Amino acid sequence: KPWVDEPRLRLPVARFAKVDFLITLGLLGDLSVILAGLALGYWIRFESGWIWMGKIVKGVSLADYFGLISLGAVFLLLTFGYLQLYQPRRILSYRDTAQIVFKGLAFWACAFLSISLVLKFQPDISRIYVVISCLACLVLLLAWRWAFHRLVKSRSLARSLRQRVLVVGWTPEAERMCEAIAQDPSQPYEVVGWVSSLLERREFLPPRNIPELGDSRELPHVMAEYEVDIVILADLSLD
Repeated sequence: KPWVDEPRLRLPVARFAKVDFLITLGLLGDLSVILAGLALGYWIRFESGWIWMGKIVKGVSLADYFGLISLGAVFLLLTFGYLQLYQPRRILSYRDTAQIVFKGLAFWACAFLSISLVLKFQPDISRIYVVISCLACLVLLLAWRWAFHRLVKSRSLARSLRQRVLVVGWTPEAERMCEAIAQDPSQPYEVVGWVSSLLERREFLPPRNIPELGDSRELPHVMAEYEVDIVILADLSLD
């Protein structure tokens, strides 16, 4: 009577909670940095005296621009969300994050400049302010995201962000896949090991860094013990 002792497959709840926490931390950090960048842009444009070009604006205070700054911050966050910045697979890749930040800020600046030509805001949106704020947010967001990336690249956090992969059987294709995962640390996957399909069929063997965790008859136990997220059937002869 097989599987009398079969364990229940458990969802790694603690791991999922850690991923949600890091995504929330990234979003709140982005919001804080965006607000800081927009406020810095205001100071550079209206208070620093560095900008002599454009229309001279008098009597404008930070409180007058507070509504525009809040609207700009929310709109930029929504843009990042639409570009899927807050997906778990993005957290480990600084390059993907930087690309989304560039795209999002370019779209945000173009949208605000276009809106300022069509609609009238009180006070008016300074086009120079939009450009300066865009550059300030770009620098601050890239710096913040670099620091955040360094944090999540620590061994314990990075492991919780990766989906755990188990290979059933072994083939040259499976070996190439595992090599590609190992060579790119920004990949959201981690190969925990492999299980043999049938003990008498061992045409190909994995490298020593891929542990053998049992055979296919023990698959439910292995999945439960190693909290496997993805099972890849490499040996199609499995019966």
